[in-house]
Amino acid sequence: MLAIAGLIALAAFGVREWLAGRVTLTFVRSGGAVPALALTVFSDRLTFTSPSPPLPLGQVEVASGHSVTLDRGLVPQRAVVRYAGDGVGTGVVFVELGRELAPIELVAPRAIRGRVGEPIGFWAFGWRCAGLRPVGGAEITAMAGGEHGIAIGTATADAEGNFELTGISPAAHPLSLRVRAPGHALAHVAVPGAGGEPVVAALEPTRALHGDVATPADFDPTTLWVLARGLPGVQARPARDGSFTLDNLPPSAEPRLLLFGLGDHYGCREVRAGRDEPVRLEVVVAGVVRGRVVDRETGAPIGGALVFPDDAPAVRSRADGGFELTRVLPGTVELTAQYEQPIKGRRRGKQRLGRQQIEVRGGETLADIVLQLE
Repeated sequence: MLAIAGLIALAAFGVREWLAGRVTLTFVRSGGAVPALALTVFSDRLTFTSPSPPLPLGQVEVASGHSVTLDRGLVPQRAVVRYAGDGVGTGVVFVELGRELAPIELVAPRAIRGRVGEPIGFWAFGWRCAGLRPVGGAEITAMAGGEHGIAIGTATADAEGNFELTGISPAAHPLSLRVRAPGHALAHVAVPGAGGEPVVAALEPTRALHGDVATPADFDPTTLWVLARGLPGVQARPARDGSFTLDNLPPSAEPRLLLFGLGDHYGCREVRAGRDEPVRLEVVVAGVVRGRVVDRETGAPIGGALVFPDDAPAVRSRADGGFELTRVLPGTVELTAQYEQPIKGRRRGKQRLGRQQIEVRGGETLADIVLQLE
């Protein structure tokens, strides 16, 4: 009997673990059959240090009228799934492994119309707008989730600046339009709900920023993205010789530039961009730092602490206190560990810090670093 009970418990545990690693999407459509759908999976962690729109994690084709189950092979615990099919609007749904999802209602698509132009100003006790000068050829992208969301449709403005975006799900909310044209700053315009009012995008003229990416001899710069921190969508791909042109910056902006796509073995220091001279980003062989976060008094490991070198991105320590930092730039680096220890009955906990200076060499791994929290 004990053996049977143990087998039942083990089977129940296995089923729970199996379910916890999956999520099922079921699509329904009032008054019609569900068409074949194309699903594209994106990370739900949309950051200002990655390209926008984000790069897809993978794609799945769903046959007509069928549900689909996604597992850890595509979904890293949480994700955003874009769906598209004939006769239905393109939309997105947020999913989480192990969590039941309500059926997704497919509805007829909506159209978004509008106009793109450059304001015509005149002086009358202050600058005023007399209208819009058409900007033809502007690229318009519908972004579900806001200005740093998922692209669900594109259109191009005609010579008079007019555009029409079709195939958008009315359920996509919030929704904004990203408008891009050479020689003009990137614009994001909120889309009203179901009213269908035309959207007007006013573009501000600007100057492009030029620069180059210096890389080691065996590194292909065309695999990288040059990003302007804090300005989603302002990005460029370097050419084979490392040169790039960053258009669409706001006229007065001098953002910090960073590189995406370096991998774990290379690093690049962020550079403040000015407009008066070209900017250079230098890729170098980086180091790896491994260690643990512990309590100074007891030596007990501390999980969940933020660990970061200088002003670089942070990682969280594991339950055993362990951490690993990749792409650490060579030189003298100050490692910082920061942890908020909960205090019963209080909204905010006690802040605990630990710091240590280390010497990092490119291409080497520095192990067994111990950060002690005060």
